Amino acid sequence: MAYLATFNARKARAIWDGALRAYKLQTNGAINPAAGGPDTHAQNPDGTDCVSTVRDANDPLNNVTLDAPCNQFPILQWNAQINLAAVPLAAEQRRAAWRTCAPARR
Repeated sequence: MAYLATFNARKARAIWDGALRAYKLQTNGAINPAAGGPDTHAQNPDGTDCVSTVRDANDPLNNVTLDAPCNQFPILQWNAQINLAAVPLAAEQRRAAWRTCAPARR
């Protein structure tokens, strides 16, 4: 098993989201299976590429597509992710969650 933690800046780097994920390693010690066919990227079991595109106007690599760990079972074993904007909650629940997680102002 390999455990990877990622944290990404959002909203001009004032808000962070992230995840802790566990991956089953291949027999050669790699997370992703070897790329197959004419494609240069590893692929998920459903055939989609294991890539991520940088989406940050402040990053010099904005809009560049990079190889990423595959995100489907059986490669990805579990995913503990925090991204409150993506949680389907009622508006009041979302506001309460943001208040709970908001950093202290100085």
